[in-house]
Amino acid sequence: MYAKFRYIVSLDDFLAQIDYDYLKQLNDPQILLSQIDQPLHNFKLLTGRNLLKLYLKSEAIRLKVHDVSIVKSALDYIWVTYSALQNKFTLLADDVNKINLNKIRARDENLSRIIRLDVTQVVSSVFEDHFFNGVKDFNNNDDNVGFGCL
Repeated sequence: MYAKFRYIVSLDDFLAQIDYDYLKQLNDPQILLSQIDQPLHNFKLLTGRNLLKLYLKSEAIRLKVHDVSIVKSALDYIWVTYSALQNKFTLLADDVNKINLNKIRARDENLSRIIRLDVTQVVSSVFEDHFFNGVKDFNNNDDNVGFGCL
């Protein structure tokens, strides 16, 4: 009636319970990128080992393993033992890094274009002029310039 749950108390237990089939079906870099949830302004280059570590952490959650040393030992064991997986994860990390670097490059180019905009808006009031075209002189105490007119 009840499913028998096996507690994982050792590295061997954890290695026996890992879903290796899912591990071998490497994710699409775009899908993996959305799962990583790393903002572009804090972007750090990923390695294949980092990606394997993320997968093993999710497996540890699925299998209810709370011992961090078991997960770390499993990471070391799998990374050294399965060279084919090591190569696949390294290539996947390279693809994810390329996507992130392209996003950063596009963001930087857009910001550069925005900064270079120098077309002034035609407006009918001082407030609109300061709002759309920016306040040019903050130190001038005229009623027409600075924050006094806002």
